[in-house]
Order: sequence, then structure tokens, then C-alpha cells
Amino acid sequence: MCGRCGNLRSLPKPLQPNARRLLRSLRTGLLATALLAAPAQPDVQLLQSRADGVRFVVEVDPGLAPNPTAGPAAIAAPGLPRGRGPDHVDLPYLSQLLATPPGARLSVRVESLADTVLYGVYLRAADSLAAVLPADQLQALAHTEPMGILRGIPAHALHVYPWQYDATRHSVRVHTRLLVDVVFNVLLVELLVEVVLGVALSPDLG
Repeated sequence: MCGRCGNLRSLPKPLQPNARRLLRSLRTGLLATALLAAPAQPDVQLLQSRADGVRFVVEVDPGLAPNPTAGPAAIAAPGLPRGRGPDHVDLPYLSQLLATPPGARLSVRVESLADTVLYGVYLRAADSLAAVLPADQLQALAHTEPMGILRGIPAHALHVYPWQYDATRHSVRVHTRLLVDVVFNVLLVELLVEVVLGVALSPDLG
């Protein structure tokens, strides 16, 4: 018998149908486990857009295990900005850019539709260069700030804070589903000024 025959015998045999099905099941199970372990991407959906405001629904994953291990933990929130919360801990938040009417003053109303609380959580410290997240803004769950004129359009930044940290109880309340209403308030005085100026500068008046 030639030497090549021995090499052929050493080659692995094709998998039997049952073995192939088992391998596919294992691969599917591992993929499902990986998907469950990975935090979901935050979701911001525009529900309504009107002349006097907009309505969003915001959904986030808690980003923490139900029973976190000992030691500083980090909230998994890929792609989100992060700031310095209570006790200098690292907290993620959402930021959305809004185009607004000229001269509008914005007000925000937030309703928590679903939340969960995790206890025994010790969050890691925020980066020393991270922006400070004021306590009143965190408590209100959302805040807006003017961004000036962008490409000729007045703009505001909407910041939403789904993660609430209690440094005393070492707990994190996560508002996993929020309804956010942003109202555009145009001051009546400004409207009157525009009307008066428009009438005064009208070419029909002479």
C-alpha cells in the first residue's frame, strides 16, 4: 500500500446529519446568548411634530446586570455622551438637536412610562473632564439649552437623563421608557413687537 493511502485515512470524516444539526443548535444558542448579553441601542422615536412643539418616546436598556458584582460598575450605553452625576459617578445621557422657531422659549414635560430599580450598585467615577450634570436637571429627567443659529436655523439641544443614581442607597433607577414633550413658547410681547414693526415699515403707510 502506498504512503498516500495512510494520509487519506487520517483526514477527518464528514459530519453526520445529527452532528451537523447539533453544531447548528450550539451556534444558535451561543448567538442568542451574545445578543441577550449585549445592551440594546437607545431608541428615540418622534411621535408628533407640530408648530408649537414636538413629542418623543425614549427607550433605553438598563445597561447593568440585576445583581452587579462587587467593585465599581459602568452603565453600558454605547454611543451616548457621559457626564458627572451625584457623588462624581459616571452617568450616560441622551442628547438630541432640535430646530426651533425664532424667538421661541422651550419648556419640557416628561412622563415616565416604565422604570426599574437596581440596588447595591457602585458606579465608577466619571472622567475628570466630563461635564457636570446638575442635580435639578437630573431630577427633571430632561433639559434644553440654546445652541445658537446653525445653518441659519435656531437650534436647541434636548438632554434626556433616564439614569438616576442614589449615592446614599447605592441604587440606580432606570427610566426605560419616557414620553418627552417639548413645547415652543413664543412670547406674546415679541409677537406684538414684530406686528408693530411690520406695520411701521409697511410701504403702504406714508
